[in-house]
Parts: sequence; structure tokens; C-alpha cells
Amino acid sequence: MRTPGYFDLASDPLSLASERASLFLFMRGDMAPGADDALKIDRKRGSFTIETPRTVGGFAPSGTIEAGPLKAAVAGAPATVSVHSIDGEPLAKSRRMLLMHLTDVQGDGARFEDQTMTMLLKWGSRPLVRNGSAEISLALEHAGECEVWELAANGRRVRKVESEAKDGVLRFTATVAGPDGARMLYETTPLRRR
Repeated sequence: MRTPGYFDLASDPLSLASERASLFLFMRGDMAPGADDALKIDRKRGSFTIETPRTVGGFAPSGTIEAGPLKAAVAGAPATVSVHSIDGEPLAKSRRMLLMHLTDVQGDGARFEDQTMTMLLKWGSRPLVRNGSAEISLALEHAGECEVWELAANGRRVRKVESEAKDGVLRFTATVAGPDGARMLYETTPLRRR
């Protein structure tokens, strides 16, 4: 993968994932224009949450993100965690959802003017994803009927992720460092009957 530029979405995995979230929110219409009540900003903590019937999530430098049926305990790196209904059902009733756990992506050897990282001096080479994790809890009507899959950047299912459903809550750990490289995308699907 080549070094990303400001407008080069195809070589930036973080931008590709963020674009998907924008499609759910604005193209599908999950967030109505002017729906300020869906977005809550905590300036003191440096975090935010968004909550709509089919999309929830937020950003936190550390600690917990809580929005609708989602609770995510973020550790290791600041992260954005979001959940999007794929089947069009409200999240609490959905069986197919896309979950994103996004940390930071920088070119290997990138240099910034200072620690605020607001002025980029050098792009660096191939993109590297910052490692981090999030303990995910989803309160769902059908929690016991769902399984979780790790997805490749193109949406292909890579492997089943260990998860647990108890008392109406589906739980699993999202971790950037995977056996085959960085992972940021997960899908919940109806449990396959054997």
C-alpha cells in the first residue's frame, strides 16, 4: 500500500472506514439535518457521542463510550467506535451490524511540527495503524442469536471473533493487532445453525 495523501482515500484505511460511517449517517439519512440532539460533545473530556436509531458511536481518548445500546471501554489508544445497522432495523433489534473500531493511521516515519500533530512536516511511508482495544457491549433483543466476524478493509469476512451473549448483551473485544495485521471492522450476523 502506498503512502496516503490528503485526498487519497484508497490508500488510507481510516478514511475508507470513516467514509462508510458518513454514508450511513448522511446518505442513508440516519442523522436528520439539524439534529443537534443526536450529537453530544464533552469538551472537558475531549470526547463526543452520536445516537440515532440505526447508528450510534463516539470518540474518547480513553475510558468509556456509551451511546444507545453500545458501551465501549477504550484502552491503549484514543478511538472512535461506531455501530451501524446493516439490515435497516433499529440497532436494538438488528441482527446484522457493522462495528468500527478506529484508532490512528500515520505513515511510518511521519513527522509533525510538535506534539499537537496539527502541522505535518513529512508523510512517511506505508501507513501504520496505532494499536488499541475496546471491550464492546451491545444490548440487543437478539443478543443470543448473533455471532461476530472480523472483516477485511473490503468487507470480506476474515474469521469469527470470540463473543459471549448473556442477559441480553453481546460482548466481545475489538483489538487492532490481529493475526494477519491491523483490523478495524467487525460484523454481527445471525448465528449459523449447525
